Amino acid sequence: MLNPKLIPNPYLLIPIRSALPGTPKLVSGGGCALLLALCAVLVLYPLYLRLMSGINRLRAENYAREGFYGMALEGFKKAAAYHPNDYQLMKGLGDTYYDLGVSKEVAEESFSLVNRSTEFYETAKRLNPLDAEAAYGVARSRFRLEMLYDHLYPEKEDAPYNALPWYQEAIRLRPNSVTLRYALARYLFYHDDEELPETVRDLAWVYPQAYYNIRKEEFWSPEIRDEVKKGLEQAIAAGTSLRNACMAMSAISGEEDRWDEAVSYYNRSLQYRAFENRAGNYIQLGYLNMKKGDMETAENSFIQGLDKSRSREADLGRIYRYYRSENRMAGFPGFYLQVKKGHLITTAGMEILLARSLMEEEEYGRAREVLLEVNDRKANAEACYWLARIAEKEQDWDSMELLIQKATVLEPRNSNYHLVFSNVLKRVKKLERAEKEATLALQYQANPSPWTFNHRASIRLALEDYQGAARDWRSAISLKPDHAHFHARAGEAYASMAYWSLAAEYYKKALSLSPDNKQYKQRYEELSTY
Repeated sequence: MLNPKLIPNPYLLIPIRSALPGTPKLVSGGGCALLLALCAVLVLYPLYLRLMSGINRLRAENYAREGFYGMALEGFKKAAAYHPNDYQLMKGLGDTYYDLGVSKEVAEESFSLVNRSTEFYETAKRLNPLDAEAAYGVARSRFRLEMLYDHLYPEKEDAPYNALPWYQEAIRLRPNSVTLRYALARYLFYHDDEELPETVRDLAWVYPQAYYNIRKEEFWSPEIRDEVKKGLEQAIAAGTSLRNACMAMSAISGEEDRWDEAVSYYNRSLQYRAFENRAGNYIQLGYLNMKKGDMETAENSFIQGLDKSRSREADLGRIYRYYRSENRMAGFPGFYLQVKKGHLITTAGMEILLARSLMEEEEYGRAREVLLEVNDRKANAEACYWLARIAEKEQDWDSMELLIQKATVLEPRNSNYHLVFSNVLKRVKKLERAEKEATLALQYQANPSPWTFNHRASIRLALEDYQGAARDWRSAISLKPDHAHFHARAGEAYASMAYWSLAAEYYKKALSLSPDNKQYKQRYEELSTY
């Protein structure tokens, strides 16, 4: 009888074809598992390397974004250890070294770090010759090296870090990139290169909206403006972003006081992609016609803009400012009447703008009627404020006090209302309450004003709170240190406390800021004798 332990298990025998057909070969289950494991390793190991590289790269990018460049460098280096031929990682290292170099104030240290960034950008470009970002990385790092070299070695003429071929290479790879063309223009301006006008012209052609940023650049000049116009004309002829090109041409025409042309180009711009026209477009067209002197067309455009507006009160405020800036405020009430006749819904804020236009023309009686109607419908803090201003013009201090107080009650966090209230209280000698309102004005100011501290200090001086007054004038000085008056008043507060030497120091500073002030000189000499 056969021993069952000697009978092989058929499930552990796997036939595998040998090199000779028809010759089966049996491999044990353990060998098969080993082969499967080896295959798994061969397949999964590259994925593991990519995963670990990706995790470290993500961490590095987050650190770099937050300005932790040292930790970012470590992360990118770990990522590169898992995937050394990844050009994206090389760019990441280049970006980080570059940003770290820019952050350094010591020129030598900055130079060394930026030079290191160049090496990684060049490696990235070598790994991926078609990558425009890597070429731009080399260009901008070399440009910075040029500037640092000029700073470190002013006696040497030519820096050995020519960035121009790299800018040209980046643009060759990405010809429509606005960022690259901007960067090239700045580089050419630094070198006073004769190619700058042509580069700017091409930029305006490729991207007409660039005009609005180009005009803010250091190299903006009448010559550059002419080149931008040529580029915009090319864009219009080629049909490149016609709407934006015509708007930019309109803006340039306005700069040159050619308002007929500005209106013509803007009208033309609104014909392209007309579905994009918004309230602001018609209001701008109205403004251009106002500059041209065609008020009837201007007001029709304004009304068209208000009809489309989703924020009618704000847009009417914009129109109001146009009337004011062009000294046409006398026509605003008539325009507002057209708005109402057109059955456009008006708001309390819009009615207040009407009242303000009447105040500009010193028609205080009519303005008061409008504001009182607003308040009759519903108590309105701004209406109370402007009624208080009318009372101020008429020197009716009691009415002004009551009206501005009501405004502070209706809108207690409005700093300006508290300041106006404090001013009228100071005028009528209610100093304790005036100081409290001045304190509230400071409390609710987004950015404390030196003038408000000066105002409260003068109240405190009148109340004989000399310490408080001196403290406020010191605060005013910290915000506006070059204003002689604050130093002189602080000196007076210290003189009131018999701190003669300190008072003299403040007057000395005031005199240094205003050396022709005879009063400061006399007072300084008096205090110096104590």
